[in-house]
Amino acid sequence: MLALLLALAAPAGAAPSLAVPTAQVDAADPEQLLDADDYPQFALVHDLSAAAPVELFISPQGHAMDCHAAKGWGDAQLADSLCEILSHKHLAPAHLPDGTPAYSVVRGLARLVIPGTTQGDEILRVEPPADVELEAPHLPGGVARTPVNVLLSVAPSGMVAYCAPGKGETQLDLLRMVCPALHGLKPGQRVGIDGVGVPYVMTLRAVLTAKDAPPPAPDKPYLPQ
Repeated sequence: MLALLLALAAPAGAAPSLAVPTAQVDAADPEQLLDADDYPQFALVHDLSAAAPVELFISPQGHAMDCHAAKGWGDAQLADSLCEILSHKHLAPAHLPDGTPAYSVVRGLARLVIPGTTQGDEILRVEPPADVELEAPHLPGGVARTPVNVLLSVAPSGMVAYCAPGKGETQLDLLRMVCPALHGLKPGQRVGIDGVGVPYVMTLRAVLTAKDAPPPAPDKPYLPQ
């Protein structure tokens, strides 16, 4: 994950391409990478659930060309198999702002869950990790933290060229603050099947923290075993 900490302030002369766009940019939903049909038989038989943060590099045809998973939660065998499961699954292909099918980098929390079981209910409470941490002077409603899902169009040079709302993202006022803060971000180059750098779409989960928020309660964050 990017694991960046940025101050939420629009730089002078921020690129117009980083304003909230009207054109359609899309990619696979990072919160809906797997479903019940993807469950391996061994996990169903034993009522197993698991989750792991993953990064996928997906072709314009919707095939996972590469997958990396971080340490997961729940059943270890099932968590370790999530990338293999995703590699055999057809995923929604991405599109650039002009509608051209594109490569994509999708970061998300892959999970397979059997609700109603102790382990399954624990996994459902796991929050997707932040790719970018941002600080704002104040957040609407006086909340301390809130996530904003973003789609970035990345040029072959590896620089951010375009910023758009992620799947289901409705906080457009916050997005108008987040996108300029991402100006100058360089996620890096990606190479396509022909061996040259390609433009791609990247999902990104930005978590905003209010500077005026009260200190968090001393309770430990929930981390299932």
